Amino acid sequence: PHDLAEAELFGAEAGAYTGASRTRIGRLEAAHGGTLFLDEVGDLPLPIQVKLLRALETRSVERLGGGRPIAVDFRLVAATNVDLEAAVDARQFRADLYWRLAVVLLELPPLAARLEDIEALVAHFADTQRLRLHLPPDGLARLQAHHWPGNLRELRNMMERVALMLSTGAAPSGETLQWLLPELAAVTPPEIVTLRALVEEASELGAGRALERLGLADARAR
Repeated sequence: PHDLAEAELFGAEAGAYTGASRTRIGRLEAAHGGTLFLDEVGDLPLPIQVKLLRALETRSVERLGGGRPIAVDFRLVAATNVDLEAAVDARQFRADLYWRLAVVLLELPPLAARLEDIEALVAHFADTQRLRLHLPPDGLARLQAHHWPGNLRELRNMMERVALMLSTGAAPSGETLQWLLPELAAVTPPEIVTLRALVEEASELGAGRALERLGLADARAR
């Protein structure tokens, strides 16, 4: 409901809406002297966008049902997966609020565009789940071959499933990861060539074949 969303950000006086039995301090007021992270700012309803812009311009908030401004001073960090410039053109996001927010812009590429981060992110999510996790090469390769439409949330959810799996004593191999994340069933991970396998192949087929496996045959020929 609109009133609850507004009260969450700006606060509300007792009796401001049905069920408001006591005064509620909003997120902006609570962030006074600190930093407020506002996620999915592109989804804010237009009336709340107006009130947020006023709060940023006047450095004050007015609680729902209140009649006096309350001074606030905080740093605002906003995030969204919406193209705000396109939303402005479509009149779905206020241009004045966009330019008020767009002081420093930081574009974070989707997970599919930074697959080299997956190993570190898996370690991070494992730490948050208090897991001792060693991801085998076939498991990492399968994760890096996935296109991750759900971005970091999808990876985090998968790690929660891994935590449940490990509680049963299973090991996080490529096959078990495929079971946890059915989308991985359609993924063909890149072939992993270990040093030991390469040495064995070199002894059996010769150095030329081994170099071809690493894509170095042309360099050796020159």
